[in-house]
Amino acid sequence: MKVQTSRFGEIEVDNADVITLPEGLVGFPELVRYVLLDHDADSPFKWLQSLDDGTMAFVVISPLTFRPDYTVEVT
Repeated sequence: MKVQTSRFGEIEVDNADVITLPEGLVGFPELVRYVLLDHDADSPFKWLQSLDDGTMAFVVISPLTFRPDYTVEVT
């Protein structure tokens, strides 16, 4: 699929790369489809780009970059 974004212009996204968050993110319940895009080749940052609203993208980073022993307990 092709998506027009404000930050990256028109991007082509493979359906296999779509991340679906059925309840959206906190504060953005209507935005449920995303794709993870690289910031730069050598950067630890990535962009969580909304496919539902091309103007919305969130910068993200793996917590393992700062805390290699980081774990999440799911109850």
